[in-house]
Formats: sequence, structure tokens, C-alpha cells
Amino acid sequence: SMYLDTMHLAYEQYDLAAVLEKYALQVPQIDISGEDRCAPYQSSIDFAHGMVLLKKLEYPGWLTFEIRPDSDLQGALAYIRSF
Repeated sequence: SMYLDTMHLAYEQYDLAAVLEKYALQVPQIDISGEDRCAPYQSSIDFAHGMVLLKKLEYPGWLTFEIRPDSDLQGALAYIRSF
């Protein structure tokens, strides 16, 4: 099955909110990472809007982090949960 990857969507210059609105409820997993697999709080990607939208849609799937091993995983988790 298909899944979404925020880093690749950003590299291809897709509008994250538009893609989530259209496809989120059709995919079982969304990979969360910023540019070059940085943690979401270090990224220019608008994760705040994306996470609020996923809550609004009541997204039932998995959110996974695909970030560098030297990233602060707890900080990334706290950041995403803050929305």
C-alpha cells in the first residue's frame, strides 16, 4: 500500500496540507521528517498546519519518524504532540 513521506513531498514542492487533505485517509502511514531527515522542529515544513489537519480528519493511521539517528527523538515527539 501507499504511504506519505513529508520530506519527499517537500522536495517535490507539494503543498503538504493539500496532499494530506486528499490522501491522508487513504494511507496507513505517514513518515514525518524534515529536509535531509532532520527532526520536524528543525524543518521549514509546516508541520503545525499538517498535524492540526490530521487531527481534524481524525487520521487513524500511523505517524512514524524517519529522522537522523543523532536527532532528539523525544523532542521531535513532544513537538508533534504539541499540536
